[in-house]
Amino acid sequence: MNSKKILYLGWIGRHNIGDDLLLDIFKKILLNLNSKTIIKQYDPTRGTNINLRPYDLILLGGGSLLRNSTFVNVCLKANKMNIPTIIWGSGTDIRNKTHAEKIIYYYNISKNNPSLSKNRMIERNIINTVRNSSLTGVRGNITKFLLNSNNVKIIGDPGIIFSKVFNKLPLNDEVKKLNLSKENTVLVNWGTSYNSILGNNEKTVEEKLTIAVNKLLDQGYKVVIYPIWNVDLQVCKNFAKKLNHKNLLCINKLYNVYNLARMIQSCKFTINLKLHANILSMSYGKPFICLGYGLKCYDFVESINSKDLYIPTDKVTGHKILEKVNYINKNYNNIQDRFNKSIDKYYKLQLDYIEEINKFLKNM
Repeated sequence: MNSKKILYLGWIGRHNIGDDLLLDIFKKILLNLNSKTIIKQYDPTRGTNINLRPYDLILLGGGSLLRNSTFVNVCLKANKMNIPTIIWGSGTDIRNKTHAEKIIYYYNISKNNPSLSKNRMIERNIINTVRNSSLTGVRGNITKFLLNSNNVKIIGDPGIIFSKVFNKLPLNDEVKKLNLSKENTVLVNWGTSYNSILGNNEKTVEEKLTIAVNKLLDQGYKVVIYPIWNVDLQVCKNFAKKLNHKNLLCINKLYNVYNLARMIQSCKFTINLKLHANILSMSYGKPFICLGYGLKCYDFVESINSKDLYIPTDKVTGHKILEKVNYINKNYNNIQDRFNKSIDKYYKLQLDYIEEINKFLKNM
């Protein structure tokens, strides 16, 4: 068959490790099935001013969000041009505290009263994008609940299976020199979302996190602060200055995903703001404390049966973080077993779904 050309839509190439790794996963799996497929990434700064004619398929991928956005508008543009679209690993996100809590409430009671899922709580453009999609695979149950369609499959966040897809990490002397211990090293991911978080107050979250980290340092833990987005570099440095402890280390550069994975492998557990810092931690079997700044974080922890590791940013306190630390230490092996079951589950779902995409391309 002729080579098929895919345009991958996602927040790619913007120095955000969490989003970039999802494209790496998609390429690795699909190209193993069909090495002739051509996958081009979309430049999110271009808006909808892009020629879609050269492409056989538009893929709304991991690193995108199902909300009114340029990504969705590109999909709608493709629909008008009769170019097929597929959704892979995208999901919903809401940062308004009241709205997010309302959705979680209705989702939970809908388990016993499915008729409640008929109430639309999502924009019309999103509904149309899903309706017009040839295949739709989303991150979690919250997203499926909002989309309210039997055609939507839950395939998990693709980042969950990173350790399965890239099971041999390159050796790295830089990470080795950090001399981290799996017994007492805690990784702390910090950064900014420009106060677009649940509660809209990053300063308060940082103050509460500072209390918890100081306590961990006093207890003998080694704490490593690290970013996964270039914008977070200075934010992490400023946070580290407030702590100033001999057992504190701040990573003052943006590691690639393989070095991050090596670092995660070398720690005991993690505390994270950014979603994919939590997901990478889970992928390598390291318990995490998710400081959930948006609905997408709840969607993730709910999808892996780990709501017990989640604190929304509007409810973060130093005491709550330390309670989670104690919980992790008491339930460490059980949490790891839970993670491994979820990884195996979503690995199969992802392989099956990308095989469906490959068959779709072959039949075009």
